[in-house]
Amino acid sequence: MNVNIINMSAIVKMIVSSSIVKKTWQIHKLFSENEEYSLKNLIRSIHHLLKYERILQHQNTFVISSFIPPINTKAFGSLFDGIPGSGGNLFENFVKGKRKFPVWINIDITSRYPNNKYLDGDSGFSERHFNDMEREKLISLINEIQDMGVGIIGLAGGEPLLRNDLEEIVENIDDRSVSYVYSTGYGLTSQRARDLKSAGLYGIIIDFQSMNEGEHDEKMGFNGAYHYAVNAIENSKKAELYTVSRTFCNRELLEKETMLEFIKFLGQCGVDEVRLMEPMPFGKSGRISRDELFTDDERKKLIELHMLCNKDANLPKVSVCSYFESREMFGCGAAGYYSFIDIHGDLYPCDYIPFNFGNVFETPIKALWKKMYKSFETPEVHCRSLICLGKMERDKFQQYPQRVKTLPESCKTCCGQVTPGFYKILGGEK
Repeated sequence: MNVNIINMSAIVKMIVSSSIVKKTWQIHKLFSENEEYSLKNLIRSIHHLLKYERILQHQNTFVISSFIPPINTKAFGSLFDGIPGSGGNLFENFVKGKRKFPVWINIDITSRYPNNKYLDGDSGFSERHFNDMEREKLISLINEIQDMGVGIIGLAGGEPLLRNDLEEIVENIDDRSVSYVYSTGYGLTSQRARDLKSAGLYGIIIDFQSMNEGEHDEKMGFNGAYHYAVNAIENSKKAELYTVSRTFCNRELLEKETMLEFIKFLGQCGVDEVRLMEPMPFGKSGRISRDELFTDDERKKLIELHMLCNKDANLPKVSVCSYFESREMFGCGAAGYYSFIDIHGDLYPCDYIPFNFGNVFETPIKALWKKMYKSFETPEVHCRSLICLGKMERDKFQQYPQRVKTLPESCKTCCGQVTPGFYKILGGEK
């Protein structure tokens, strides 16, 4: 069995943790009500999950990836509490990847940005007036999301740190969920980081796009962005926040030696985890051309970096979204695992899918999510954003995003034909 030796110390600590052992036993007992369940297959699926991951201990919790709620938190339970059904049906639905609520929701809480411009999802930066999601509405929405059972709540923007009430917002997220703030690093002083930690923030995800100061500033859209990011990492670490960098890769950066140098640099800055994203056809940076998207071979290179770095103790932990959502792991997480709410309250299955299913301030999010999820019930091994790009090019749609009641048929593939690797192993397939 190919075990990541780096994880042995963390695994031993988890084995002797009474709370973790208790939770594991509870999961085993629940799944045991199904005759098809096997403890051996559960162990095989866990090994498959951890094979190319680096487990990090953060205070009294353990992080497999910032894409997964930390082990030894109430939020971790959302992975299992969100499985529909009961008795033997519970395991069957888990293997099918079915959910009754998502594990993770990000919310754009402001469109304000350090360059005093508005971050427009369709065209990048524009001169429109900034907008904050109204605090009372936002806090009420967070309460609804937590009542659903969601394990990770991400506060994004814009630049959330430009909100003076951010600490109050974070304080309203209780320990049923862990919270992250997505930031450029702008305004994260040592005092602000301590205040956010005291308010209950679990971690911060800081955009870092280049080792070159000028190039990073240009990509982020304002002068000084590089120094803000570097200082924010330092201040976040001192405040004992789980600290993640986020990089949107391009072909130039993907070159192995360049990327490894960049990952080493981020490790020297002090991040706990390096999150790497591939280019997507839709999103806050506006649409990009098909030529900028990765080929299958380039995506494979990015995934190989995830595998390589997490076995090298001289490099920081790396999390590649394309690996987590690959055919070999969990497949596309849109809607079922992850959902997104924009500054206006529109609910999307993902930041990168240009169809929203309604507004959470007009329809309760629980009901709205269930309606949206009907289009995404079956695990999909292909990225749905890329499938939607094909639709846009074929039908020559001019206006995105669009409000829909159900996902357009041409944006779907033959769902159910291929089961993602994790679920295959858990279900007993070789």
